Amino acid sequence: MRLPGDEVVETPTIASMHAITIDVAAEKAWPWIVQIGQDRGGFYSYTLLENLLGCRMKNADQINPAWQSLDEGDAVQLHPKFPPMVVKQISNGEHLVLAQETKFLWAWAFVLVPFSTNQCRLLARTRISSDRWGVTPLLYPTMTLGHYVMERKMLLGIKRRSERE
Repeated sequence: MRLPGDEVVETPTIASMHAITIDVAAEKAWPWIVQIGQDRGGFYSYTLLENLLGCRMKNADQINPAWQSLDEGDAVQLHPKFPPMVVKQISNGEHLVLAQETKFLWAWAFVLVPFSTNQCRLLARTRISSDRWGVTPLLYPTMTLGHYVMERKMLLGIKRRSERE
């Protein structure tokens, strides 16, 4: 299905989508999504692995009011030494689309789909276009396995924190 952010990378060479059901209303999960970022609430994933890569990550276990505001054009840091992703689209309580163009163009979308008053589905879609650099065959195996492991933990981290509230 088409999701917000798909138009950022129309024809991806690498794409993935992961999802998780969260047993709270979408508006209760949203604060954890909007505060993601290396210099904000973290990514709720494997901190040890992130820090082995030099991310200097700390994952928040509380909602921080100072991190609850993002606007289109704002930067979201992944690593202190790498260019940040940029907020391409945001609809509070519904979706956040981040994008970055360095050696390749990529978009990372987080979409909340309400099921009921106390349940939602969090979709995380990544789309990368790297044809112009010819690195797709080298990137694909590493990116898909590493991304799956880290993003799965991230989704579980958002679920756990949202449901704990």
